[in-house]
Amino acid sequence: MTSDPTRYAMASRNRSAALTASIAAAASVLAIVGTWNYLDLNSTLRQRVTSRKVSSRKFKDRPSLAALELLTQEETLKETYPIAGRAERNIPVYDAETFDLTTEDFVERLQDEFHHCLLHGPGVFVVKHFANNLALIDEVNETFADIIAREKTENGSAGDHFAAAGTNSRIWNSFSKHALSSPTTFIPYYSNPLFRIVSESWLGPAYRLTAQVNIVHPGGQPQQPHRDYHLGFQTAEDVKLWPKEMQVASQLLTLQGALAHTDMPLESGPTRFLVGSQRFAEGFEAYRLPEFKEYFEKNWVSLALTKGDAVFFNPAIFHAAGENQMSRMSFAGP
Repeated sequence: MTSDPTRYAMASRNRSAALTASIAAAASVLAIVGTWNYLDLNSTLRQRVTSRKVSSRKFKDRPSLAALELLTQEETLKETYPIAGRAERNIPVYDAETFDLTTEDFVERLQDEFHHCLLHGPGVFVVKHFANNLALIDEVNETFADIIAREKTENGSAGDHFAAAGTNSRIWNSFSKHALSSPTTFIPYYSNPLFRIVSESWLGPAYRLTAQVNIVHPGGQPQQPHRDYHLGFQTAEDVKLWPKEMQVASQLLTLQGALAHTDMPLESGPTRFLVGSQRFAEGFEAYRLPEFKEYFEKNWVSLALTKGDAVFFNPAIFHAAGENQMSRMSFAGP
């Protein structure tokens, strides 16, 4: 027989051993769960199941507005884009005057932020002081004015797929026309190293620049929300013919941007964006649907720009030119 104190001591040791074993078991479970999550085995198993099941290569169901809402209601954290330092209306805002473009490491980190923003983040960012030679911009504006006047004389006023005749002035392929009309301003204008840095962050080193000029006249009405190249210019019926993956891949082929050639307050109608909407896989099929248009009109954001600022965006983000409520015309460069 054992005395009561002895039995108590043995019971305590047993309880301690059991507790230790329980803690060890719990730790093992947590370790297993942590490893499972770290390796993302759920996705691996889903992918394996998916790879063994033939499913439709096309989107079959009507796009879900609720799914778009989830993507566009996320907050942009300044910690995600530390070089930007701030976000206005969920759009990261960078200041080129703080950039050290002589340091390779800085440029790499900057391009990583640009790429993440365009693909996984809000889909749009602003670079303040993108062009710091404002006198050069004024000279380029004069060249553009001459081209517009000449083409109006030769071709008359005509509308385009963006606006009715008389509501805007347009130079298609301003890149080539600028070079031929004023090579002395063309070369320094496009020698800005930020064109290369921004373009390579999204497209890699084999990109090609194109440019157009659009001047929205006072009273010009806002565009309908849309996506752009390449599938954005297809009909709704044609878009449905493209496989899901190609609809997503389309946005990776083009980067869009606008460089302000004059101050652009909100009254001038700078481009409106539905932040985060580039991540919506069915977006090329959805943007024409009435419920998505209505959601855009209630949730778009826009930022004022000053001369020399630039905005860059994923072509798949839902966007539209705004309404120009100014009393006089302004230039918005390529």
